[in-house]
Formats: sequence, structure tokens, C-alpha cells
Amino acid sequence: MRIGIAMFKRGKGPLVSILLPSRGRFDNLTDTINSFLSHCTVQNRVQFCLKFDDDDIDSNKISQLPKANIKTLIYDRRMGYNDLHTFYNDLSAIAEGDWLWLFNDDARMITDGWDEMLENLDPLKYSPNFKGNDDVCLVNCGIPKVVGSDVFPMIRKRSYEIMGHFSLHSHNDCWIQEVFPPLGVELDVPEMQVVHLFSETKDTTRNEGLDVQKYSMNNYLETKQQRDDDREKLRKYL
Repeated sequence: MRIGIAMFKRGKGPLVSILLPSRGRFDNLTDTINSFLSHCTVQNRVQFCLKFDDDDIDSNKISQLPKANIKTLIYDRRMGYNDLHTFYNDLSAIAEGDWLWLFNDDARMITDGWDEMLENLDPLKYSPNFKGNDDVCLVNCGIPKVVGSDVFPMIRKRSYEIMGHFSLHSHNDCWIQEVFPPLGVELDVPEMQVVHLFSETKDTTRNEGLDVQKYSMNNYLETKQQRDDDREKLRKYL
């Protein structure tokens, strides 16, 4: 454990891997990537792990992405939104960052020097009773959590390895927010601001997502035992 140490230890790779499944929003995705790059202090601290559907992207498009540390997965759409967790799991597997950050292609980073904030994150500043360590921690950026608001969770790569996945349900953020906080390892960092352009992004992808969300939580309770198992794995590690 490193409680009381002003920062989390660094590995040899990127500081953070941004996990970004995307469909039908290449321009939006490009803007999202550029928002991270334009607001960071050291660009090689950030890696982008992208998942595309094979009926939605081609190699020519890939070559037009911003110049950055980018890893891509391209395969079939499967069940679309209902398989979103499998996309995040697959992206987590190829990610090389110390942190794994669930993100969307209709959200943007808006804070200058956000990577410096993350690099030098002092857990005790945000949670005096922090019970986590270098390997088990959840960070929430932006405004404090409010019922109904969007949260883009960030966890340590080692946490993913301990659990064996990022999530086992398409509501990936809900999964993480249910597993980690009871362990006392959650940090809300309001200075690191992101904005979600959900209501401004009106396209086929959004419409399809809204249609699926009408019933996508129906089987969420059925996975409660698996979330309990994840929490216990992390608890034992702590």
C-alpha cells in the first residue's frame, strides 16, 4: 500500500488509456481525441484504445485519426449496445496505461493540464479515509455525482486484471460505481472537468442507443452476484 504517498506509482507505459468504442461518429471521435491531446501537458502520457464495427470503418479512415498513441480493434457489431461491455473488456485487454478510463465519442476533456493532475493525484486530498492502494482505486472526474448524471469512471489497470474484466453488463459505468465505492477506494476529482454532449449529439447512433436503453437494464439485477464477486476479489487484494 502507498496510502499517504502523494501520487500513484507509474508503470513503464502510458499514464492512462482512454477506452472508446465508436460507431458512425468519426468526426466526433476525432474531436474527442483532440480534446485530450490539446489539454494535456505531455501527449505521450495518453493512449487511445478504439473499437470500431467492421461495417462502419475502413483502413483509410483509420489513417485519418489524429497522430497519437492509438490502438484499434475492428470486428463485427455483435449485439451493438447490448454488447458494449464486451467492447470495453476487449479494449482493456490491449490497454497499456496505468489507468483505464471509460469514455464516449460524444464527450470532451475541457481541463488544461488534466494529465498533470492525474499524474500527481493525492488520494488523501479527496478522501481522507481512502482505503485503496496503487492497484485498486476508482476516480470520477467532473461534477460531483448527482442522481441521473453521467459519470465516466476511471480505474487502475490492475483492478481490471484482478476482476478479470471491466464489466459484465452493458451499463459499464453502473457496474463500476456499484463494485468500488463500498470498498472506500473512490475519489471524486471535480477539478478534472469533462463535458458530455449527449443532448447535442443527435444522430442514428444516439437514437439506436436510446431505443436499447428502454430495456437494457432489465437483466441488470441478475448480474448482482457477479458484482459481489468482483468486489470480494478486490477486497481480498486490499
